[in-house]
Amino acid sequence: MSVSESWRYSPLLRPAQVATALLGLCIVADLAALVVEISFYTVLEELDRGVDVAIGDITAAEDRSLAAGLVQLVTYFAAAIAFIVWFRRAYRNTAGLGATGMRYKPGWSIGAWFVPILALFRPKQISNDIWRASDPELPRRASGWQGNKVDGLIHWWWGVWIVAGILGNVSAQVYFAAETLSEQLGASSLAAVADVVFIVAAVLAILVVRAVTIRQEEREEMLAVPELPVPPEPHALQPA
Repeated sequence: MSVSESWRYSPLLRPAQVATALLGLCIVADLAALVVEISFYTVLEELDRGVDVAIGDITAAEDRSLAAGLVQLVTYFAAAIAFIVWFRRAYRNTAGLGATGMRYKPGWSIGAWFVPILALFRPKQISNDIWRASDPELPRRASGWQGNKVDGLIHWWWGVWIVAGILGNVSAQVYFAAETLSEQLGASSLAAVADVVFIVAAVLAILVVRAVTIRQEEREEMLAVPELPVPPEPHALQPA
């Protein structure tokens, strides 16, 4: 479905700064959680090898792991809100930057993240459209841009994000279902892997935000330059 709504261009720099700052905070939280998780895994491994570990040390390590996970959830929530605010503005800006024939209404730039199954691919489709329609090299009234190439950064970001989400969900389920020490060790190691993948996903998300923001700023600057009038063609001389 094509979208005919016309929107003015809104500067993208401030939402981009907020989103990148909170994504950076997620990276810090993930790094801290990774350190805590490794520490917790070490305590469990010592216990598994028969080392006499004080119950207080085990409880403290587990409490730190749970606290780190809670901090992660809070930072993820804040970063998700900021990213979606930036994402929505970037999508609406495509019309303000002269693109026509958008496939989805602007509301999908928010709703697509929350609809089961659809959330696995619709935000990526919108991301593709944002990238293509923000090309500074497009003509002023851009049409036929839908088949243009999408940078590999967009593909990598989305792929890693999906993997991170799957690992995060699985590790949480395994952790709460773990009953034996070996199961707890498996849950802890899986949580550590998920932390690493989430860090990579956050780094790629920051790069995406910056790249798209620069791309739209460059296009807006191009459109701000007045278009030179086309001189009329000289009339052909008429025979006497």
